[in-house]
Amino acid sequence: MSFRFNAVSAILAFGSAVLMPQVAQAQTYQMEILQPLHNYDDLRLFSLDEHSVASGINIVGSSESTLVTRWKNAQPKVLNDPQKKKLGTQFDYAYRSANKGYMVASNYARVRSVLWRPDGSVVDLVSMAPEGSPCECMAKDVDDAGHVLGNVSVAGVQHAALWKDPAQPPILLPTKSGVVGADVVSSANNGWAVGWWQDEKFNRRPVVWQKTKMQDLGDLQDLEGAGLSSVNANGTAGGTAWQEESGRYLPFLWRAGKLTWLAAGKSDDCQVTAVSDAEIAVGRCNGTAVIWKGDKLVQLSNHLDAASQAAGWYVAASVAINSAGVILAGVYNRYADTNFANYALLKPTAE
Repeated sequence: MSFRFNAVSAILAFGSAVLMPQVAQAQTYQMEILQPLHNYDDLRLFSLDEHSVASGINIVGSSESTLVTRWKNAQPKVLNDPQKKKLGTQFDYAYRSANKGYMVASNYARVRSVLWRPDGSVVDLVSMAPEGSPCECMAKDVDDAGHVLGNVSVAGVQHAALWKDPAQPPILLPTKSGVVGADVVSSANNGWAVGWWQDEKFNRRPVVWQKTKMQDLGDLQDLEGAGLSSVNANGTAGGTAWQEESGRYLPFLWRAGKLTWLAAGKSDDCQVTAVSDAEIAVGRCNGTAVIWKGDKLVQLSNHLDAASQAAGWYVAASVAINSAGVILAGVYNRYADTNFANYALLKPTAE
């Protein structure tokens, strides 16, 4: 289950599509702030598993030193990286599988990507690059079988890729003919992955794979400006696209070729960031975190418990959500002297 960080009162149906998110039961959320490591002054978190274990990196701003970290019960634990001292790699991403404890990390420079297995072993991903060279690859996500999704360069062209065995070169995921670049954005169990491909005119189009096979996009096929940001184990994907009727970009859910627009209120910048396996979508609209409850758009800041609201907490972005309804979110405190971002788990409580 992944990320990526980042009111019309009814869902606007597209054609005959009817894909209603199930109604979330909780109306109030208790906040649990995730603690940084000592002397580490910034955090970036990216994923939340089904056991409410979060993953990301701790950063020292002055030196940009990074440590791949997971948070259990709000407490951080740094993952062992035997090659870090030798290779000096700084990581920019870290994602964790839904249930089994696999974890991957990579960097923008595409120098190195690493897989941590549940037994504690660590392995660098092998790519098409010569041995001893930067991998020119980027791990983006990992499932409960330890399969890694991401991208790899071959002859100067970036391809979406699947590593079934990190010690072997990856499988290149299929795309359309004439493609000059492709990438995976998010993946989930049962072989689901979403991403994009780009043609020679630099036009980008969304793509959905299951078990390395491209899926029929159906309603999404020719939708202007469409992009996919997340997918769950049921194959439900979230994204944003231009809606002709309203004349603006709106969030949507997609499954098996059918598309459903989600409520966006008056927002002109509304994105789905994650969809749980329980079919609940979260995201952000105009700089505030939201959750879609049935046919309504709800601002999470308005549903924090009374103590958190009184303390000045504001929920800026929904990063991920698991099947229990726990949300990983970026939060700020209105009364703090700095705009430093914190992360928290928002745990639903009964009405």
